Amino acid sequence: GSKDEIIYLQGINFSNFNYTGDFQDIPHHTKRDFFSVRDMGMNVIRFGLSYEFFEKDDMPYQYNQEAWVWLDKQIAWAKEAGVYVILNMHIVPGQMNDNMMGLTTNLEHQKRTAALWKAIAERYRDETTIAGYDLINEPSFITETEYQSYAQLLIDTIRDVDPNHLIIVEAINFEPPLFVLVDDENVMYDFHFYRPYDFTHENGSDQISSGTYPDEDYLELNFETLRALEITRTPALSSGSSDWALFESPIEEPGSQGNGT
Repeated sequence: GSKDEIIYLQGINFSNFNYTGDFQDIPHHTKRDFFSVRDMGMNVIRFGLSYEFFEKDDMPYQYNQEAWVWLDKQIAWAKEAGVYVILNMHIVPGQMNDNMMGLTTNLEHQKRTAALWKAIAERYRDETTIAGYDLINEPSFITETEYQSYAQLLIDTIRDVDPNHLIIVEAINFEPPLFVLVDDENVMYDFHFYRPYDFTHENGSDQISSGTYPDEDYLELNFETLRALEITRTPALSSGSSDWALFESPIEEPGSQGNGT
């Protein structure tokens, strides 16, 4: 389409066993699953990757040709099915073994991440099936200043070879999420939200079905509600689709008489 065409992305994640370590072309999904995503009315797949698919820690910057062949095949399947792909680097060099979300500030690890993103961007700079590059999944255990510098390094490195693709900068995974601003004209700022956990992870590996949501018999207390011991109820929105708009809830001071239960 034209560069002025508006595309609304609705989709799903493919994890690709990104926590398993070394690359293996194992049957996480098949070509058929790309078409299933399309047939369910979705048009994008957030496609999880690990740096370990491409390089080993004892041989940095030496990329596995099999992994490139595999990724080329996935993108070709997505193109054939008519769905977009967001490449998500789920695991980056230096992430803590005991907490896969944690980031280090080791400059060598950051350079390796930047070099891998540059290799990806060089290979796919003109690939329109790719909707964007999601730099780092759920960054955490890093300060805002350190993370801003890290993200800017990755962006600058990608832009050396790819002026085309959207770049996704996730907020530091905290409550509330901590956003950092980067210098680039084609960026999406993103955060992940999991509350209430029983609902967002319903039927997941560590959860059983929690019923319907909203559930009038289910109350989740966070720090603020524990302190105030009250809930402010926001008026319901009208049904149907609409453009994005800000709806603010009434603010009740702790200890005041709230209007909820």
